[in-house]
Amino acid sequence: MNVEAASRKIGSLLIAIALAAGQAMGDVAPPPGYSAVGNGLELRAVGDLSTYRFFLIDGSGEAQEIQFEGSRPVLISPDGRGGPSRYCTLWAIAADEMKGKELGSLDGRLLSGQFASQTRLLDHNFRKDVNVLQSGSEHKESFEIAMNSEKGRPFARPFGNSSGNSVGISYFLIAGGVGGFLIFIAVAVMGIWLFRRSRKKSQA
Repeated sequence: MNVEAASRKIGSLLIAIALAAGQAMGDVAPPPGYSAVGNGLELRAVGDLSTYRFFLIDGSGEAQEIQFEGSRPVLISPDGRGGPSRYCTLWAIAADEMKGKELGSLDGRLLSGQFASQTRLLDHNFRKDVNVLQSGSEHKESFEIAMNSEKGRPFARPFGNSSGNSVGISYFLIAGGVGGFLIFIAVAVMGIWLFRRSRKKSQA
C-alpha cells in the first residue's frame, strides 16, 4: 500500500471515529455527586383532542405516534433510549393534514415546515442527573395536553410536581453537541497532522 492510499484510509477511519464520537457524546457523564437515571415521560389528554394527531420524534429521527384514550395517561418508558434517541420532541399535526401520509421522514418534513398546523409542544430528555441519594427512586416528567380555545391549537403544560419544560433545549443536548464538535475538531487536527507527516516521509 502506497503512502497516498494509506493516507486516504486513515482519513476515512478518522471521519468514522469522529461521527461515532459525536453520537457517543450524547451520553455525557453526570457531574460529581450525581447519578444518571431514567426519566420517563407521562402525557395526559385534557378535553377533546381528536382533531389533532401527536408524534414523538427522537434525536435519531424515529417517529412514534401517541394515541390518547380518554383521560388515561400515556407513559413512555426511558428503557432502551441511549445516545440521540433519548432526546425527543412532541409535535401535534392536524388530523386532516396527515390523511394518507406515511410516518417516514416525518422529522424532515416537520423541520422544513411542511405542515401548516404543526405545533411543537415540548422537548424531553429520557435521562436525568439526580443527587446520588435520589438515584433509587422513580423519575418521570408529566404534562397535560389541552386545546387553546382561542388559537384552536393544542399546548402542553407541566402536570402535578413535574419539573419538565414545554419549551427550550435541554442542557445535555447542548453539552452533547458541544462535546461532539470538540471531539470532531480534535480528530480532524490529528488527521491533518498524520497526512502532512506521511507526505514529508514520501518526499524524503
